[in-house]
Amino acid sequence: MWYVFHDGQNTIRAWGPGWSGLERIYFNDHMLTKGRHRKRVEEFMFEQEGHRYRVQCSSSNRHRWQVHCSFWKDDLPVCTLKCRRRKILNMRPTFAHLTAGLLAGLIGGIFKMPPWFGVIFIFISISLTLLTTAKTEDFIIEEDK
Repeated sequence: MWYVFHDGQNTIRAWGPGWSGLERIYFNDHMLTKGRHRKRVEEFMFEQEGHRYRVQCSSSNRHRWQVHCSFWKDDLPVCTLKCRRRKILNMRPTFAHLTAGLLAGLIGGIFKMPPWFGVIFIFISISLTLLTTAKTEDFIIEEDK
């Protein structure tokens, strides 16, 4: 998710995936940081043009794909954006992956595979469905009051 904050002529962009904290921060298209973080709360502070800035993103509810990203200037909060997923499951691909998982479990049973084989296949199928069927229009970014 991209979170964009405007401070007069300056633009600060923060990027982070839906389940973790910040991964990239840009100030006027100049990358300030890049990393791979898996924390629930990620904070980055920097100084530009005589001002102290802080960008803080936190995953408030991983099961519902909710993230808050706050922008601070000179230790004063400017705004907070909230991103959430409109709907968690798209039923058609989820049902297709679940069916494929059940079939893999049956085939595993025929070939005397351990029972956990089908369970793991179902889990992987549903996880892939959640990650691969997410569309831009499934997410809502709004100012948090």
